Parts: sequence; structure tokens; C-alpha cells
Amino acid sequence: MKRIYILFAFIAILFSSCGSMRYSETAYVFDYTDHEDKSFIISPTVTGFDYDALAKIHITFKVGSAKKDFDTKDLVVKKNNKGHNKYFPTSRRILNRCMEEAKKFGADALIGFTVTEEVNTKYGTLTGRFDAEGIAVKVRK
Repeated sequence: MKRIYILFAFIAILFSSCGSMRYSETAYVFDYTDHEDKSFIISPTVTGFDYDALAKIHITFKVGSAKKDFDTKDLVVKKNNKGHNKYFPTSRRILNRCMEEAKKFGADALIGFTVTEEVNTKYGTLTGRFDAEGIAVKVRK
């Protein structure tokens, strides 16, 4: 009789665990030619430039709800499974915020620019966090 209870407990635990993951493919394109300021260079490489390094820029974007007075320009709104709005940054938003921070130092280029999306290492799921970083530089002309 104990074996049956153990078997039922095992089956209950097996079926109550996390649901199956759904397959999905998402492409994020960072179009460096599409930013507003044509006098600003964005490059994924650090070679090929004669420059003065000014600062390393690292900005974290977290998916979530927005405050009432928050600027939602260049954010994508999606509803979660509970019907609440979740805001996701677009590539334009990420690029423009990085450019704004770099310009605070007088930079005219952002080199070594990368964007990564954090993944939960235990379950392999996306966490809703983007990290953008690069080196703000003044290109010698």
C-alpha cells in the first residue's frame, strides 16, 4: 500500500512541475545606420580607429511595467499571461540611450558595442534583461 502512495506522490510531482517550454525564435537587429545622429559612429570593433578613450558605457534594460510619467517612446508593449502590459526596449531605444550617455563625455563614437540578453542558466529561458555596453571615444581626425 505504501508503494502505491509513493507512486501517486511521484506522479503528482512529475505532472505538477514546470510546464513544457515552447519553441520560439526571436531576431534582434541593431541597425547602426538607422540612428538619428549621422555624425556619431557605432562600431562592434575597436580596431581601425585612432581615438581617445573617454568612458566605458554599460546600460541595463529590464522588461516590466512603466510608471505613469515614464517616456515609453521606442518601447514595445506586450501583454503578459495575466493581461498586464510589459514594456520591451527596441533596438532604437537601446542605441539612442547608449549614444546619449556617450555624448555626456563628449564622445563622437561608441566602439566595441555589444548587446546581450540575459538567459536563466538553470532553465534556459530569457529573463527580460538586456545589457548594452561599449567604449565611448573621441575619434582623432
